[in-house]
Amino acid sequence: MGRLPPISQTLARFLEPGAHLSYELTGRRGAALVTMYDTYVGDAQNQDAFEQYTKKHYDSWVQFARNKQYGSNVRPVLVYGVDLTLRWWPTQTPVLP
Repeated sequence: MGRLPPISQTLARFLEPGAHLSYELTGRRGAALVTMYDTYVGDAQNQDAFEQYTKKHYDSWVQFARNKQYGSNVRPVLVYGVDLTLRWWPTQTPVLP
């Protein structure tokens, strides 16, 4: 198995008191992570490598999960990164038509 690409690491900055936040969807659904604490963000630098690896092994992962009786509707999801913070409030939009 080859080495996975490195993950970039940044510390997200928070908004000043009284600031307002809005976002606009570019697809049919979306979500945001809202927090008042410092947030550590780690995202894959070479997402194409992760995508290729996932495509190559996807079918075997699904078959493995079905053999372990995790259900017939197994759909692995590729996650490119992580956001870590002390406390947070999720917001999400409904799936749009």
